[in-house]
Amino acid sequence: MSRWILGVFVVATTLASCASPIVGAECRAGLEVCDRRCVDPLSDPMHCGGCGIVCEGACVGGVCEGSIDGGRVDGGLRDGGLRDGGLRDGGLRDGEVPPDALDADVDVPDADGDRDGSVERDGSVDRDAGVDRDGGNVWRFDGSIVVERDGGGIVDRPFPFPFLDAGSTTDAACGACGTETCCGGTCVDLSSSLAHCGGCDMPCAFDESCEEGVCTPRCEEPTVWCTSACVVLEDDPDHCGACGRRCPTGLCVDGRCLGDPAGHVVLVGHSYVESRPAIRQVVANAVWLAAGAAIDVVVYEGDASSAARGGVDRAIDEHASGRTWRRSVLTEPLSVALADAEVLVVHAQLRASDDELRALGTAWRTDLDLFVRRGGIVVLLDGEGSHAGTWQILDAAGLLVATSRVSVDAAAVSVVAPGDAVAARLPDRYRAERSSVAFFGMSLGTTVVAHELGPVVVHRVVGP
Repeated sequence: MSRWILGVFVVATTLASCASPIVGAECRAGLEVCDRRCVDPLSDPMHCGGCGIVCEGACVGGVCEGSIDGGRVDGGLRDGGLRDGGLRDGGLRDGEVPPDALDADVDVPDADGDRDGSVERDGSVDRDAGVDRDGGNVWRFDGSIVVERDGGGIVDRPFPFPFLDAGSTTDAACGACGTETCCGGTCVDLSSSLAHCGGCDMPCAFDESCEEGVCTPRCEEPTVWCTSACVVLEDDPDHCGACGRRCPTGLCVDGRCLGDPAGHVVLVGHSYVESRPAIRQVVANAVWLAAGAAIDVVVYEGDASSAARGGVDRAIDEHASGRTWRRSVLTEPLSVALADAEVLVVHAQLRASDDELRALGTAWRTDLDLFVRRGGIVVLLDGEGSHAGTWQILDAAGLLVATSRVSVDAAAVSVVAPGDAVAARLPDRYRAERSSVAFFGMSLGTTVVAHELGPVVVHRVVGP
């Protein structure tokens, strides 16, 4: 009996000395078991508000004092030692985030996707997508500033981290995307985004790339994707030098069709805002250099006057001689538009700047070179506009060279190369109507019609 009483006394003494008194096998009312101890979650700084929630300071009422996020170190969550944002779990304390860097209401998930109802951080807080949303608060990262919208106000605050966590998926979070499109809260380029190719939530397959908004199979060099297959542009007769360029002979060598006819570049110093039969014969001769009973003519109108466009169309119709032509206005990439065309007509521009004209020639340079070398015909008209001349397109494209132009309105001009095809059926002399010009510094072609100040019509033949 005395031995049993002694045992009871030892157990009672041990429990009395323990910081967590236990009644039977459970904790006393108001206490919780944490790490096999009974603790008070309202005041224990090692388990403040719940097991494993450690405070930097005191725990009052289950909340760590003196911190916007409760001063919690890790929220009791473990990531198995995985790195978050380059630092191991627990490498940074939550409370070490600079004051006011984040709103206390924002709920940031850590790498394992958990939220602690306030702000939870693991390591350096890895953030991916750019926006965190919690209720009415929105956080957006613009490189160095976090924009907080809280209760209608907007406050810019410095933000020390280079990444943001995935948060809002609403388009309102994007703000202004400029030329890009807002998809799921992020600004994306629909022409190249693998996840949003051509439209939001239109992902490409793992073996595809996004080219101009279309999911395209990846081709191994030196092949490229054309319509339905990977091809070699250097020797494919159906895609010779560019997708869709077919060789009539069926032979393609170094990106050029064997047996191609010569190409032509014709610069005409008449805009055709006014026209008589003689100058209409000039542009008709240039267009009908193309062989075939029916030809396709691509027209670049830009801001050309309607009178000039009508004058050119009338001239081509007048001298068709039983042949037909199909007119299409350039609205797609030049390489696509010229794939099946015989002629490109560029109208005299009215308001384009010199920089814009030269930029257009530079952008077209490769396509125009391939076009004329496979037998295509480029006809450019000049005479109108306050700029230095529409001829600058050809100069920037490397097809003709000139330095400037001068008006020859209502002046007499002479045919100086009567044997040239562009001079066919022209009188020896005719009158240059309104908006006609002569060119200075002209080279790389034959002068067909001239004024005493310089060439008015120039024809260059380009071998295949």
